Amino acid sequence: MVKIMLKEIRTKRKITLRQLEAASGISISTLSRIEKGQVSPTIFELDRVAVALDVSLWDLVKFIKK
Repeated sequence: MVKIMLKEIRTKRKITLRQLEAASGISISTLSRIEKGQVSPTIFELDRVAVALDVSLWDLVKFIKK
């Protein structure tokens, strides 16, 4: 199972969804749905978010044994 660490990283860095939207070009609604696990982001979206947060792509992804 894969968990997207977007909300954890974003809140730790005190970045709002609006700021992340501006930096990544991904809409707030999409970012919010990714954070809630309602949609699976594309690799392109993950890359844009990683660049905007100044983290590696792998920092956004956590593999969890089920």
